[in-house]
Amino acid sequence: MKRPSNYLGFATTTSLAIYGVIKFLRLEGAIIMMFITGTLLAIYFSWFFLYYLKERSGKQIRLVHIIGVVLFSIFIIATLLRFNHFWQISSWLTVILLVAFSFLFIPWLIVTNSKENKHDLLKNMVAGIGLDIIVISLYGFLMHWPFHKELFMIGNLFLFLIYLPWHIFPKNKKHISFDFMFQSLIVAYILILFLFGIFLKWPVTHLP
Repeated sequence: MKRPSNYLGFATTTSLAIYGVIKFLRLEGAIIMMFITGTLLAIYFSWFFLYYLKERSGKQIRLVHIIGVVLFSIFIIATLLRFNHFWQISSWLTVILLVAFSFLFIPWLIVTNSKENKHDLLKNMVAGIGLDIIVISLYGFLMHWPFHKELFMIGNLFLFLIYLPWHIFPKNKKHISFDFMFQSLIVAYILILFLFGIFLKWPVTHLP
């Protein structure tokens, strides 16, 4: 599994470099290379995630992890379609992603990885609630609902004023860890903000 992963990583990096050159020189084919690179990124990072779980962490690959890989792939595809102005398809994929991520993946992952420790379960549930509120605020932004900005602030308060201090400065020092669950929640938060940026049109591209 390690050698194919290396080959796939090399192919992904090469594809990204070719896309960068085509984009910089404004040559034809940037759209095609963007889709090829995005597909390779989805496959590579999904492969690496499963490899990390099995080989590095010694964790058994569960259905919830497969769901996470599928949602990440949908995220990549929705991003590519959004960059290339396929608004309707990307919007539907984004709604599916937000609902599945908020109400299926995050709660399932938290329970799966924290059910043996009530302290970790409660702490991670706080983070999950914060992420869900942020996701709801993003959906509210897309649907032009009121108070989506306030929901965004509340979600961040859950994460940065409750969850992070609780995780980094626990009463019992044995609970201090940068474990798989913590890393997953941080990555999820970054991806959500990246999705915010896409719909707020921060990364504007001009394809030839």
